Amino acid sequence: MSDEITSITSGRRNRYVYALGRRIKLTLEPAYTYIEMIKDDSSDIAKKIAAQGTVLPGGATLTSKAVLTLAEWMSLSKTGITRNVYRFENKILAVPLPELRVVFDAEKRNEVFKILEKTTIPFEIIRLGNDQMILRPISDLSEDALDLANYIYEQGIKVIPSARVLRVMESPE
Repeated sequence: MSDEITSITSGRRNRYVYALGRRIKLTLEPAYTYIEMIKDDSSDIAKKIAAQGTVLPGGATLTSKAVLTLAEWMSLSKTGITRNVYRFENKILAVPLPELRVVFDAEKRNEVFKILEKTTIPFEIIRLGNDQMILRPISDLSEDALDLANYIYEQGIKVIPSARVLRVMESPE
């Protein structure tokens, strides 16, 4: 069934993220999915995923799509707890999360708000300080958080937008 799941998720375009002033390509990893499971979930699907995947701190699981039937994956996807997994630098798995932080000098605050007024990605401000803010796309899509961070960065003002990305290193063989 993983081939059917892969064909559904692979239609999404590859992404990128800026880090240390560099644009880094993220390539969709078709073999894995990230599932935000609640630790105490005792459903059969939760048990199956936990047994077959790698349970990460906080209860989320990185698992092969091959362990899921198409119906199971569709059901989990509809609830909004699945995230795409990407690869960068050919060996590091990356799971973008639906949140970003924007750090700026206090005098740039108004410029940041002017940029945000022009974005086509609806978002909410989770936290606002004098020199930083936390944003979350209304869609709750990780890819929207990446796009919003990239949009802010590409406007050319001296701010540091950073999409939250969970990096998972594969264990050495």
